[in-house]
Amino acid sequence: MTMSRPTHLHGFINDMTQNFYSAIQRIATQYDGNASNMWCGNPGSATIVRRFLQLDGVGVKIATMAAKTLVRDFKIPVNDKFSIDVSPDVHIQRVFKRLGLVGPRASLEEIVYSAR
Repeated sequence: MTMSRPTHLHGFINDMTQNFYSAIQRIATQYDGNASNMWCGNPGSATIVRRFLQLDGVGVKIATMAAKTLVRDFKIPVNDKFSIDVSPDVHIQRVFKRLGLVGPRASLEEIVYSAR
């Protein structure tokens, strides 16, 4: 079975196949084959987000959502929760700009800090 059969598992099948393979390789080499080593030892939330960002194809939104899910739903202990509060997706960007909470050309970082 591949990611393309019987039906595509993702809209960007070629990119995601490479990203998935790359993530597995990073987990194997950098985290001793155990993905949970990415968040073991009570690290800071910024460390977890940064480790997710090191995976090909993972951006700020996915990294912060993954860290938030680990802490909120799986009760993974972290040193702090500072870096897992806001995932600046297009909807957050649009609403913040329409409400005048940030300027029309605000960066993702400005939106995050405005939300905090």
